[in-house]
Formats: sequence, structure tokens, C-alpha cells
Amino acid sequence: GRTASHYYIDHRTIETFKENLQPHLSDETLLRVISLSAEFEQLRLRDEEIKELEQLTMGCPIQVGTSGLDGSKTKANILLQTHISSVRPRSFTLVSDLNYVSQNAGRITRGLFEIALQKGWSALAAKLLRLCRSVDLKIWWDRTPLRQFGKVRRDVLEKIENRQVTIEKMRDMSASDLGVLIRNTRAGKQL
Repeated sequence: GRTASHYYIDHRTIETFKENLQPHLSDETLLRVISLSAEFEQLRLRDEEIKELEQLTMGCPIQVGTSGLDGSKTKANILLQTHISSVRPRSFTLVSDLNYVSQNAGRITRGLFEIALQKGWSALAAKLLRLCRSVDLKIWWDRTPLRQFGKVRRDVLEKIENRQVTIEKMRDMSASDLGVLIRNTRAGKQL
């Protein structure tokens, strides 16, 4: 009750979490549980959005589900992953729904993190903290933090991520070393 009132989470959402949360959940299951929130029940699946939602599903790094687009829960999951991926839908209604999901997802994930801490579920708490940060920063946890700046070209970021170069490693490298690493001397100076 305290967590629900502190994070303004619907009591039905807390009941859903009580039934579905376990100490060890996969990322896929965790996103599905968040999508079950009562806050997302008002999302409607419109006929004109289906094609674009299917395209957005292709860009989701975590599997959405096997049964296809079946309603507000799946739509919430797709839009949450779209928000974290920093993708902007073309449809005005999807943009509006994306903003709604992003505003609620931050509160819900922080509330879930608090619940996991109270129950002493450290593995789930770590996953939820990682997810909270991803929702807030709009970056997946396995991506380079340089994506936040928006000044580094996409191909350079992808090379850094493919080579799994951390910020700590980059800090110790010179501009020419970075340029050699990503095979782009000009970008090495920028980095």
C-alpha cells in the first residue's frame, strides 16, 4: 500500500504484481508483467496503428510475445521498448500513447524496484534498477552511454558497441587510438 501511494500506482496494478512477480524473472517476462499494469488498460489498439506497431515490433530488442497484437498489453510492451530505443512513431495517436506509456513506466518500474528491495529479491532488484535507468535515459543497458549526447554518428556508436568498448577503456585511449579502433580518425578526435 505504501509503495502504491508513494509512486501513485493503481491498487489493481499492485495486485497484478503480487500474483506475477517472482525472485527470478527474465527480461521478457519482466516487461510483460509491467505491461499488465492497470495504468495501461486505457490504451486502445486502433486498426490504423496495426501496421506501424508491427514495424515497431521488428525493432524491439526483447521479444514482445508470440500471439501477435492482442490488445493494450502488447501495445504497452511495444511502446515501452520503443521509448527506451528512442524511436519516434509516425502516427500521431502512437506518439500520444508513447508519451503516456513513458510517463507511467518510470513510476511503475521504480515502484517495482522498491517492492523487490522490500522482499529481498536482489537479482530482480538489479534487473529493475537497470530497467529504471533505461526508461529514464532512453538507452538500453547494453548500449554505450555515448548515445545520450546525440553528436556521435550512429555508425560510430554501432562500431563501439560491436567491439564492446567501455567508457573506462575509452578514457585511457588517445584520439588516434580511438580512430584506429573504429577505423575513422576524424571520429576518434570527436570521441
